[in-house]
This record gives sequence, C-alpha cells and structure tokens, in this order.
Amino acid sequence: MNALRLWGRTFWKEWRDHRGMLIALAITIPVLTAIACWAFGDVLAGQTMNTIALVFVPVPIGLVFFAIAADLVSGEHRHKTMGFLRRLPGGLVRSFVAKWCFVFLTTLGLVLWQGLVLAFFLGVFQ
Repeated sequence: MNALRLWGRTFWKEWRDHRGMLIALAITIPVLTAIACWAFGDVLAGQTMNTIALVFVPVPIGLVFFAIAADLVSGEHRHKTMGFLRRLPGGLVRSFVAKWCFVFLTTLGLVLWQGLVLAFFLGVFQ
C-alpha cells in the first residue's frame, strides 16, 4: 500500500508539472487535424484508414517528445527540484522510471485521442 501511494504521488507530480502542456496538446491536436483534413481532404478521400494513420499518428508522438520529453530532466534542474528527487525513497531511479512511464502513457493517450479526432474529421470532411 505504501509503495502504491508513493508511485501515485510520483505520477501526480509529473501530471502537475506538465498539465498545462498536456491540455494545450489536447486542444492543438483537433485543430491541426481539422486543418489537415480540410486542406488535404481530396487526397485522403480514396485512402484507407491504415494509410491515413501512417500520416497522422506520428504528429502526436512528435508533439509529445518535443513538448514533454524534452523537459523531463531539464525542467527539474530549472525548477531546482533535483535535490528533492534525490531525497525521495527510491532516489532518482523511481523518479525517472515514473517520468518515462508518464511519457509512454501520455503518448499512448494522445495517439488514441488523435485516432478519435481523425475518425471524426474524416467523417465530416469526406
């Protein structure tokens, strides 16, 4: 129970540190998808969903790695919280495992969000 609580706090810290960027990405993805479907709707009309996904799915992955993964360690140094992370039970290892799990889950969530948005807009613009 105690370990579960500690992991929960670690993930909560990552959410708190990156929630503004995640909310911005969640808003940006539908806007970019709508613009792309509107601009390239005639090209996408004859394509299968697999072909379209090959074009659109790398967008949220790139956005996550550009916006969030690039700030994982440098953000800790900038906010001067690296010393705090060293003093936590489990040290830096637990913190960095939580950071990369957070990036993985964020990427997975945004890819799923992109898929839902893409399915919606392909239905609208075709």
